[in-house]
Amino acid sequence: MPGKNYHTVFYFLLSLSLYSCGQRPHEDIDYIGKDTKTIPIDILNYKSADFNDLFKIEKIIKLAGNDSVIIGQIDKINYSDNKFYVLDGKTNYIDVFDTTGRFLFKVSSIGEGKFNYFRVADFDVDDANQLIYVLDDYKRKLIVFSGKDGRPLEEKPLFDFTVNKFALDNNGKTCQLIYSRGGTAESRDNWYNLLVTDSANTILYHWLPYTSTASFIMSPEHPLQKTKERISYLPPFSGTIFGLNDDHTLSARYVLQFHGAGNGFEKMEADLRSNAPKTVNDFLHYLDENNCIKFLNYLETDSLLYIYYSTARQGNQFLIYDKNKDSSTLLLSTLQNNYLNLGQPTAVCKNQFIFVLQPDSFLDKKKIKTQLSLKDQQLFDDFGSGNNPMLVLLKPKSF
Repeated sequence: MPGKNYHTVFYFLLSLSLYSCGQRPHEDIDYIGKDTKTIPIDILNYKSADFNDLFKIEKIIKLAGNDSVIIGQIDKINYSDNKFYVLDGKTNYIDVFDTTGRFLFKVSSIGEGKFNYFRVADFDVDDANQLIYVLDDYKRKLIVFSGKDGRPLEEKPLFDFTVNKFALDNNGKTCQLIYSRGGTAESRDNWYNLLVTDSANTILYHWLPYTSTASFIMSPEHPLQKTKERISYLPPFSGTIFGLNDDHTLSARYVLQFHGAGNGFEKMEADLRSNAPKTVNDFLHYLDENNCIKFLNYLETDSLLYIYYSTARQGNQFLIYDKNKDSSTLLLSTLQNNYLNLGQPTAVCKNQFIFVLQPDSFLDKKKIKTQLSLKDQQLFDDFGSGNNPMLVLLKPKSF
């Protein structure tokens, strides 16, 4: 959030404990602050840019479809082991494709009972063991599926509280899971934002305590990111991006220091405590009235940070920060593109951003063909309603 370190807002030094299998986890409420980079962002000093000046189209992948593979809304994409795992938010299926767009198999275990889920809140892939982990936040369980054909293999119960996002950390000899709590609707909740468990979901560590009098919490769409197996985290109501280290410590890696937006964090905290919003609309109205930052999404590649946010007076904006050049930050309000309507990036593939091109999006096929190879040009000849989306892989240029 603008102009304040996360420490100011969240560290109430709670003397709470989490319980799992009767064990008390380590009280890891502190974090390492050294080598933290501050990114100053003047939200009033933004510009528009031309799409071709910022990105180069590296590859376009047309996702194959048939009567049983119809993608309605892509909520998450995971690129792993030369495969694309696509979560359809309308069907709650995970469709798996190879790098050419050929359909391989799907995870579709909706229903009641063991090995079935109500909805997919998040998923991750274990390449080494060829497994797909699916988080059902409604039934509070984690289901493990085969990474070869999507068969259910194992079911793990979760906690007596809600977790919404997670990431696998299987760099070492044992697999651990990192859970995020940003999005819980439990007003009684006074726990922690970030949990680390072993493969049996016994809680080992927790960080970043918060308390909220609201009946909901707002967080970015993808608060957990993995880059070269390193996990980073942008909590709700925060302007600090944390990194989880190999020695089970937490680092404040980047502080987003906004200028030109609401800076009254003490006032905001007091307002929320004295007059807790009861609905999402009430809360959004408060943020708009005070011109506060609303984080919508963030993505991270090896060299870049992408932050997508909104304020009441400036609307939606996004910035691209070059991690290798401290002074290299590009703040944009619009990305001009008169032939291809891509919206915002959904995921990363190596050092490229993945955009989703819906078949009903505006396409000027004549103009786009001049930017593509002959092979990619043919993909647009019969692209229209009834087709699955395309994945467009874009490599950012220097800025």
